[in-house]
Amino acid sequence: MACALDCRVRLALGSRDSIDRFLLEARATAKFSHPNIVTIFSVEEADGTRFITMELLDIVGGAEAVS
Repeated sequence: MACALDCRVRLALGSRDSIDRFLLEARATAKFSHPNIVTIFSVEEADGTRFITMELLDIVGGAEAVS
């Protein structure tokens, strides 16, 4: 399976508490398997940057879905 990483959102996680919360919530969400929740594959850190890898969804935007 081909895989590409893309950084779309950057969060400012300055405090230790916010970093711990980010990791806690990402790991908790990764345990879910449900069609209405994006799948999180991993929670990682590289060069001091923490990130999650998750599935890329091909979705219709809100305006297109309503019309």
